[in-house]
Amino acid sequence: FLKHSNGEKLSVFLQLKEKKIILLFEDSGNNFETSSSKAGNGLRNIKKRTERNKGVFKIDKSRDNSIFSITFPI
Repeated sequence: FLKHSNGEKLSVFLQLKEKKIILLFEDSGNNFETSSSKAGNGLRNIKKRTERNKGVFKIDKSRDNSIFSITFPI
């Protein structure tokens, strides 16, 4: 976040919901194209490690922020 987004605010949430652990990061920094094939190593590594552990990594964008979620079944 500090290195890449130029954002002023990062919110982190941890939820336990329906036999899942959900970790959310809401970022107020610069948005980026999620459809680009040039995803950085950091995002690729997070996705790979999450999926290796039977989790789901997801990125949602709005006009003003990005939300990264990591969900694991328990």
